[in-house]
Amino acid sequence: MDGIKIRRVISKKKKLCPHCLKEVKPTSNLGGWLLPQEYSCNSCGYFGSVALEDKN
Repeated sequence: MDGIKIRRVISKKKKLCPHCLKEVKPTSNLGGWLLPQEYSCNSCGYFGSVALEDKN
């Protein structure tokens, strides 16, 4: 196993709510590492693991 490197790529793109297209925030710092990443939207109240990425 020498020479194998595992890297976690963190996207810097904005995550958007699938319901209202406003920016969502991750609910935990452990999400995407130990747990599935979950997001919450302050605008419409969405909570879930699906978020859209802004193409910009």
